[in-house]
Amino acid sequence: MTIPLAHTGQAITITGYPLAAPVTIRDAQPDHTINGEGWLLSVAQAMDLLDAWKDGHGEADVVREYTYSESGLFITGLYLDREIDLSVWESATGSDGDDLYSTVMMPFDFEVQEQKQ
Repeated sequence: MTIPLAHTGQAITITGYPLAAPVTIRDAQPDHTINGEGWLLSVAQAMDLLDAWKDGHGEADVVREYTYSESGLFITGLYLDREIDLSVWESATGSDGDDLYSTVMMPFDFEVQEQKQ
């Protein structure tokens, strides 16, 4: 899956369980100001990553869902072994639809690598 992103010319790849395939994000923004490391994703880019997470590998009884709040929050829910785990991914900066989400703060243990150009 390839996700078109910001406008700085960097491409990153995000991998890890339960993603069925690496997620490539083109033209990602390096996070030099908010966390000093990682990458910043737009609302649409974060949603595409969350869609890949939601549709990832897992047993038939595993359910993954997420929702977006206009206040700048993504809430993720994982139902596994009759237990629910909720996580919040809040925006690093922005508001009213121009929020940016830091890969440093995402509620997953994914690996993010910059692709060689």
